[in-house]
Amino acid sequence: MTETWRRLALCRLAAVFLICFLAWLPGHAETDPWEVATHAGVEALEKGEYAKAETQFRRALEIADSFPEEDPRRSIGYSNLGILAYEVGAFAEAEQFHGRALQHRLTFYGGLHPAVAESLSLMGLALREQGRLGEAAVAFNDALAIVRELEGPDSEQVASGYFRLAGTLMLMGELETAAIHYAESLSIRRRTR
Repeated sequence: MTETWRRLALCRLAAVFLICFLAWLPGHAETDPWEVATHAGVEALEKGEYAKAETQFRRALEIADSFPEEDPRRSIGYSNLGILAYEVGAFAEAEQFHGRALQHRLTFYGGLHPAVAESLSLMGLALREQGRLGEAAVAFNDALAIVRELEGPDSEQVASGYFRLAGTLMLMGELETAAIHYAESLSIRRRTR
């Protein structure tokens, strides 16, 4: 199951990077130092070059520190470092980075935003790996509530949210509730195919 969560984290990282990339004017990404460092970090992470990825992500975060406080690239920088920490098994460090990303996003987006749900999900993964299942379940549940509110009950993100929550509840021994959430995840996936 850890491989599945690793792939999920990498997919989310790629999605965050793509959103950022599309936000810039064409041609801007090749000259923007933050974009260059972030892109280099993503490429290094995908190749398993963790030291290089960390150097690039930290460089991007240092650059982002010069941006206005509300600039979303700050929270993206924290999130990228959190994903990297998770990938190398530094789960407490991943939790700290995702916590910083979450705080930044809550401050500037409020509670009902996809980036907040993303941070909660990633935080939940780090908490679960540390054996802090109750806290992980709360994070996954909060992320699920946000995604349901934003996307409605029948979306791939909602199905994934139920699946993550169910897995954590199962580990906690709450088998009946986990089974309900697994069934809901499966039902949504069947309806949306």
